[in-house]
Amino acid sequence: MGDDGPVASIRERTLSNGETTWSVLFRHNGKQTSEPFTRLKAPRGSGIIAAEEFKSLVETLGPEEARRRLNREEVSGLTVDELFEKWIEWKAGTEVTARTIKDYRRDYDNWIKKPFGHRHAEAIDELDVQKWIDSMVTRKLDPKSIGDRHMILSGMFKYGSARSRRLVSSNPCLETALPTKKRKAPKGFSLAQWDAIHAWAGANEKDADDLLTFLAWTGWRFSEATPLTPRAIDDRGDIEVEFDGRRLLIPDVHVAVLGVHRVDENYQVVFAEGVAKSRAGMRTINLPPEAAAVVRRRMVGRGDHDLIFTNSRGKRWHAQNFLQREFARILEGAQIEKVRGMGPHYLRHTHVAMLDRAKVGPSSIQRRIGHENINTTFGVYGGMIGNALSPEELVRLDAVASPRPVAGAVVSGDVVVRGELGG
Repeated sequence: MGDDGPVASIRERTLSNGETTWSVLFRHNGKQTSEPFTRLKAPRGSGIIAAEEFKSLVETLGPEEARRRLNREEVSGLTVDELFEKWIEWKAGTEVTARTIKDYRRDYDNWIKKPFGHRHAEAIDELDVQKWIDSMVTRKLDPKSIGDRHMILSGMFKYGSARSRRLVSSNPCLETALPTKKRKAPKGFSLAQWDAIHAWAGANEKDADDLLTFLAWTGWRFSEATPLTPRAIDDRGDIEVEFDGRRLLIPDVHVAVLGVHRVDENYQVVFAEGVAKSRAGMRTINLPPEAAAVVRRRMVGRGDHDLIFTNSRGKRWHAQNFLQREFARILEGAQIEKVRGMGPHYLRHTHVAMLDRAKVGPSSIQRRIGHENINTTFGVYGGMIGNALSPEELVRLDAVASPRPVAGAVVSGDVVVRGELGG
């Protein structure tokens, strides 16, 4: 088809009763053929628009496919607009927030309504959806944004094609080829950078340092940590543990995610109780000694519903203000060059690196940071966790890979002999 496909034209006529009709003229099987359109025979209630769309289909897909689609358009049923309204009403009755509903409606109005809204839902097929996706790829839109818009359309048709509803017969989004999302390497602060941040903030921005310390030692998100209150903290006293040949007394403090700070439909930050990024996000973890000491200190004098982490004025931390003010000053003081995207969330990745260095297994890492699925943990942090060989494994690898003596030190009593493999 394309440039070598059939050429079609539109002829406009005015009938004796004053009504205007449009006919699409084209050749089919060697004969001149026409398809008439009136005000009533049009998905949008406009005959000229319907005629123009049919003309385009004839020229791109051929007369037979164009007529097949025209017949489908004339099938009675819900329009895509009507399907969306039913779907969004149903979504609003689930655990989806009002802000998310507002975002869905915005994306629908901006990206889905124009190409599909006026058409009957039953008439949309896989080719329509793929053409829509490809048009966004051509415009070089972000693959994640394209995927999010496709998710809305697919969600609508999945809802409508369920056997319990049967609003449409199928979901035309199931076989769509979506652009590949380029997974970015996880970014975090090195332990040396965290030490510099901690040292400068501890001396100059104590309230901010307390929050950052909690983030670094828990891997929590900023929105999970800022609403923390004493009612989410279970202080079980101290416990005795054995470490490196010593007996230590450490705090036994557990904290739970009871909800998160979210932006509502009016773009105001509110506390969403019982809500997290996933079900696994509603987690309880125990704190390492330094983080436990911070929490114990900040709990003093606070009621059950008072915030643990507040600024110097005792007010709630705001993410953007924190990022642009306190965090920017801390990075400058720690002599760390701020790059695009660098923020407190980097400490979540730093925490994963700490866990890996402490020989914590992937399944424990998954539960501690609140991933629903272990595949997500490996997908995000696969390059960071479980990749270091033990010292013994390194020595064996060196012995296997090289015919020379192992470049290590053999310790026998008080004697150290370099360049030999001890037996």
